[in-house]
Amino acid sequence: MTHTPGPWVVSDTNDEGDVYVSQTAKAGLYVAIALDPLYSSEPTTEANANANLIAAAPDLLEACERIAELDCTDGYTLADSEYPALWDALHVARAAIAKARGES
Repeated sequence: MTHTPGPWVVSDTNDEGDVYVSQTAKAGLYVAIALDPLYSSEPTTEANANANLIAAAPDLLEACERIAELDCTDGYTLADSEYPALWDALHVARAAIAKARGES
């Protein structure tokens, strides 16, 4: 599965308060629209927050993939770690990757 390459940015709004997310490499290529649940003429805080989260998705996926790669460096695994929070973070990162890839 592939997705529209990043980076993605919050780019436009419309008269109904919806916020558009686009790929910066191609002007006008919208990858998502964060709908304003109140249908106001100005974007709400919630619509802006949702658009910012969507725009960060390619970066968040890359961060999770990098975290997942940390599990097998130099024969040491996070499963052997004395820090259970790191092991938990690895599981969360792997679950997020699977969700982003449509595998969960």
